[in-house]
Amino acid sequence: MSLNAIQENQALELDPSLGWEANGVLARATQQGALFNLFLAMHQHGQAEPTAYESHTTNAHSKTTHSKNYYRRSSTYAENADWHNMQITCELLHRNSDDARLFLSIHPPPLSQKDDVQRLPDDVINNCSLAAQKRIKGRLTNTISEDNTLLFELIDEIRS
Repeated sequence: MSLNAIQENQALELDPSLGWEANGVLARATQQGALFNLFLAMHQHGQAEPTAYESHTTNAHSKTTHSKNYYRRSSTYAENADWHNMQITCELLHRNSDDARLFLSIHPPPLSQKDDVQRLPDDVINNCSLAAQKRIKGRLTNTISEDNTLLFELIDEIRS
């Protein structure tokens, strides 16, 4: 990777408001009220997410730990038996029965309908700002892959 390619990569930004705070653009605009309000509104809902660096290291403690108790855990998705149990719970709650609390303790409802941690309901996504919707759909990313092997070549190019 040449020095020119690195400079071109730094010159291309998906969202110009990312550097406004660091470059002092927001500070200089405080003297002009309307311009400051415009910059602040644009900066608050920037389209590109902040720059992140991908790391190639893996976390050794990525396994989830469970507490050691005898309580039933809720399932992560709904099965056929869960729908039947939810109907019974609804009937018990409709009769204002105290048995509903006991039934919920014995048969806890599932945490979600589908077993997908990354899924957001469509109504939640539609209520987000346009920039957040684009980030969620993966259209805008600002991730730089980290490659430490190119550092030596870059230093040699700068010295020559």
